[in-house]
Amino acid sequence: MKSLSRSEILAYMLLQQALWVLLVWGAGAGQMWWPSAVTAALLAAACWRAGSDWWKVAAVIGVGVACGIAVDGSLIKTGLVLYAGSDGEVPIPPMWIIALWAMFAATIALPARKLLTSPIVAGILGAIGGPLAYLGGRVLGAITWHSPGLILIGVFFALATPIIVLVANRLLPPAQPT
Repeated sequence: MKSLSRSEILAYMLLQQALWVLLVWGAGAGQMWWPSAVTAALLAAACWRAGSDWWKVAAVIGVGVACGIAVDGSLIKTGLVLYAGSDGEVPIPPMWIIALWAMFAATIALPARKLLTSPIVAGILGAIGGPLAYLGGRVLGAITWHSPGLILIGVFFALATPIIVLVANRLLPPAQPT
């Protein structure tokens, strides 16, 4: 798998942020399917760009999706978090949440590969970044939660993010400096 240049890393990170806004804004506005479809197409392109290692990137994305279903399914089941487009009775996250987790895992597998290889650092960043992302989702009208929900989100992200990093470390070659 070819190492990414600094400009490619910057482009991926900007695209990741744009997709996050598109997915969360879309959910808050009742438009959940087309932003998820755009994200899926871009994730497929990222796997294609990985060449013969496409399946490794796809596996990391799959682990991210599994973590997302576990984390957000648990949050739905406890009733602490409500997502736009979800059925509170069924503990399965809506498609836009699954797309966010897939995109998050792809970011760890590709552009952040050089920057985030330590599971401990990943846990700390997950504990901080997860709740911040959910705060942004609340501002855009896509998420609501009850009092201890934000703390639980931080705990879940502190556990899930290192899992994704560990799988990326195991499957993907070490990041090479450019």
